[in-house]
Amino acid sequence: MKILVINSISFKKRMIELLFDYLFILAYLVLLFLGSMLIYIILFNGVPEFTEIQSQCLVFLPLFCQSLYFLHS
Repeated sequence: MKILVINSISFKKRMIELLFDYLFILAYLVLLFLGSMLIYIILFNGVPEFTEIQSQCLVFLPLFCQSLYFLHS
């Protein structure tokens, strides 16, 4: 295999690293969800109802800020 010639890390080790990365990202997403739900419950006494425009803005603004950050760095 050409991959093994370029990189001597075994396929099994790569798959273990991929699994570890996947589990780490999944745990991070769960923590983000639980944190946001906790904030909603504490501050708003439940999840408020959003209009479609408000929902789009809630998604767009953090992604836009994150994109600007990566463009700058």
